[in-house]
Amino acid sequence: MVIKLFGERIVSVYGLLGVGGFIAGIIALVILCKIKKLVFDDAVYVYVWAGIMAVVGAKALYLLLDIKNIIEAFQRGGDYLSSYLKAIFGGGLVFYGGMAGGIMGVFLASRYFKLDFRTMLTTLIPTLPLAHAFGRFGCHTVGCCYGVPVRGHIGKMYTDSLFAPNNVLLFPVQLTESLCDLVIFGVLTFFLIKTPGEKMKESNLPEIYLIMYSVVRFILEFYRGDAVRGHFLIFSTSQWISIVIIIAAILSIIIRRRILTQKIH
Repeated sequence: MVIKLFGERIVSVYGLLGVGGFIAGIIALVILCKIKKLVFDDAVYVYVWAGIMAVVGAKALYLLLDIKNIIEAFQRGGDYLSSYLKAIFGGGLVFYGGMAGGIMGVFLASRYFKLDFRTMLTTLIPTLPLAHAFGRFGCHTVGCCYGVPVRGHIGKMYTDSLFAPNNVLLFPVQLTESLCDLVIFGVLTFFLIKTPGEKMKESNLPEIYLIMYSVVRFILEFYRGDAVRGHFLIFSTSQWISIVIIIAAILSIIIRRRILTQKIH
């Protein structure tokens, strides 16, 4: 889906919403830094690094998972290749790749600017589901990450999507995930505000986010209709990743709690 801005200039709604999510994250960061009395300049530098790395990670994982179609597109060439490349640039991001890239961006930026990684990650973590909510709504507009076919009158029907099957009523899984992201954002923001400044390094907020989102993602994967992520046995690749993240996050909470307990004693 595209819209016209400034006369004849055509802008992708998907890209526009992606930029909107990035800006919304900055606005949230301004408010959170004021509440937590943190230096905004430090936080925004790390945020920008994280955003860039998130896009790189999301696109890289998408291309890796879609390697068969990439090879086929280049082999067939012509209009088919042009359409495929247009679809790639109009969408084609895998969130778990973006999540990994974003966290790596926070780590690298924290090291570069000599900031505490854990404090920065805890401060920035609520902005991730907020920006993601905009991104998923973008997916809803273009049809990528589409849902399974449904009966009745509740659903989304595309007529000219490059990703989703057209003229078929589909479960609005992208919109559902967007709403879930907003709920997670609210929960994380509440707990971040309640966390004392001196406890930021000890906060388990990043792990809480990873667990909450991974549970949501695991469930919603059953309502996804696209197969770009691939499947292994009874679960999709994203569901296996969700399981690993949940286990890793729980172990991280347990290990960090033991380490902090030992330091106290």
